[in-house]
Amino acid sequence: MLRAKFENRKRSLLFCISVFCFCFSACSIPNLEPPECGEARVAAKQFYSLLFANQEASSPTKHVRGRERFLTPGLISRIAESSDSIAMTAMSEFPDTFRIGECEAVSANRVLLEIQLLSRSDSMTHQRSVRIETIQTADRWLVDKVIIDY
Repeated sequence: MLRAKFENRKRSLLFCISVFCFCFSACSIPNLEPPECGEARVAAKQFYSLLFANQEASSPTKHVRGRERFLTPGLISRIAESSDSIAMTAMSEFPDTFRIGECEAVSANRVLLEIQLLSRSDSMTHQRSVRIETIQTADRWLVDKVIIDY
């Protein structure tokens, strides 16, 4: 009788462990994001981290230096030709922090990333989103466009 009771408990324990393992493996969240998004996300994070580390909005010529390795030659020339500051942040005051949001792989070498920019005043928190288009060159992802939706 003691042996039968032990066998029942053993079966119950094995059943519980099996159910737990099944639930644990079934509840994992798959990564549905294309690999291009992950690579472009790293480059965008490095660029905006450098931009925020210096706490200054990019403007023609002055603030582009040192960031050329993150920008395409086309964007650098558009910045140089522009009379106003380039809207890497699209905010009148420089934001406090940023987050990288949704990603859309347009093609194997072109990705759109949402950049969420946050700034806080005494009474409110302001959030603004811009999208950047990144393209893959031979060895890295570069910012090619900043798209501002007003």
